[in-house]
Amino acid sequence: MHIFTIDPDTSAYKPIERCSAVVSMAFTSTTHIARELGKNTWFYDPTGIMQHDDRAVHGIPIIIGRDELQAWVASLEMPRPNG
Repeated sequence: MHIFTIDPDTSAYKPIERCSAVVSMAFTSTTHIARELGKNTWFYDPTGIMQHDDRAVHGIPIIIGRDELQAWVASLEMPRPNG
């Protein structure tokens, strides 16, 4: 799995086009861009303050806390490295 940060001056479209899934801090536009591009996408709330049925997310799933994040990462089908 590759996780990386991007310079804030970079357009989000290019790197998101190359991703299979996108997790963004709520309520950033990157999740909406990913959804527009047909990618699997979620908001992440590390604080546990948000609710899964929060109307402000407009139907985008929310991962709340470290346990849910780890379960989500474990559920991804990740390509195995060659060799």
